[in-house]
Amino acid sequence: MSFFILGQSQHGFDPTSSILQITLLLLVPFVLGQILRPYVYPYMLKLPGIVKAFDQGTILMVVYGAFSGAVVAGLWEVVSWETLFVLTLACSVFLTIIMLLALYIPKWLGFSREDQIAMFFCSSKKTLASGVPMAQILFTGQPLGMIVLPIMIFHQIQLMVCGVIANYWSKHPDRECLVEECKE
Repeated sequence: MSFFILGQSQHGFDPTSSILQITLLLLVPFVLGQILRPYVYPYMLKLPGIVKAFDQGTILMVVYGAFSGAVVAGLWEVVSWETLFVLTLACSVFLTIIMLLALYIPKWLGFSREDQIAMFFCSSKKTLASGVPMAQILFTGQPLGMIVLPIMIFHQIQLMVCGVIANYWSKHPDRECLVEECKE
């Protein structure tokens, strides 16, 4: 059936199996979380420190696993400093474009200030927590470190930039954007 819907790869890649695995990995936990939220959320509110530590710890372990796997596989023997610089520059440019679009399009469409902020921070999120497991499914048998390196770099840049912007906006809630000319 998958052959007729999605086609067959020359390397025996079964797209239906990958879609099913990604669905089980991402969509099913999301749906279960939404269903269980009314029952679990009140308890989570009572233990914010534990919830935060678990959330950040989970992401840290995924990032650590991806980075460690890349190092063990010899990623730094293959990637030169020049390539790393160009990749970092490309990820920075891409993030800048996305963030500028996310800053101005919601304002242009007339969204409320709160929705503009939410759209700004959610638009650039491409996290390792979902990217690495999906890459493991889609690129089985391939050098995963090389494949997820752009995601690792983008994720780190995005975390640093969003951290600075969130801190700035929390101290200047009346500011419409980050540059003086934007203030109306």
